[in-house]
Amino acid sequence: MTNAHPFREEDFDLYALGVLEGDELRGIETHVNSCADCAQKVTEARGRIAMLALSAEPQEPSIKVRQKLMARVRAEANPARARDAVRAERSPSLLWNFAWGAVAVALAIFAVYLWNSNKILQDELTQQETAMKQQMAVTERARAIAALFSSPQTVTINLAPKAPITTGSGRVVYNSQQGALIYAGTLPPLAANKSYELWMIPQNGSPIAAGVFSVTPNGDGNVVLPKIPAGVSAKAFAVTIEPTGGGAAPTGPMAQVGAGL
Repeated sequence: MTNAHPFREEDFDLYALGVLEGDELRGIETHVNSCADCAQKVTEARGRIAMLALSAEPQEPSIKVRQKLMARVRAEANPARARDAVRAERSPSLLWNFAWGAVAVALAIFAVYLWNSNKILQDELTQQETAMKQQMAVTERARAIAALFSSPQTVTINLAPKAPITTGSGRVVYNSQQGALIYAGTLPPLAANKSYELWMIPQNGSPIAAGVFSVTPNGDGNVVLPKIPAGVSAKAFAVTIEPTGGGAAPTGPMAQVGAGL
């Protein structure tokens, strides 16, 4: 006993681990109830045990603590006491097994949390990237339309109805250097298995597909900036009636036609 504190530092670790018993257990419990310093040491010992349970690598009690346990086992001559000592020796292992099991569960939960958080962030990033690409496409489309209408090389070709279509008309705004055009027209609605298709007829060569479209119930239809080659001088433009989805070459009757410049 020193200054009325009858315990060594390792005794607090043993107490925190739950391996003390008998008079030693009762002695330290009675003492810490009336000694703030020793109560603080018990709290610190429990904190050390908790930190060990949560550390990244397995830890073991100090050498002094293990020696204390082994000395208790060797000192016991009574079989019943020996069994109690064996249980005392095993209790740290059981404690560690339990602690590491709890840590494993906590890590698994944390891993799931991180995975979910990462997935949410990735989904948000994907949505932002998609929105950005869509905005860039809209901006580029607007620039192309502005360039088409502002260029002095842009021409306008009027399309007139052609039998069997007797009503409606169309207009193509075309720039051969840019390879850009916009069509807008009025045509009667078609059956579900039919589509309208716009064609650019060059000065030389076969007609070039310039977009498949349908019309609204009011008969309005349009084609905006289809993919067509640049540098092609157009002799004429025409709209034909084709099977749904159109084709690579015109096969149906003409609905509208207009000569180029």
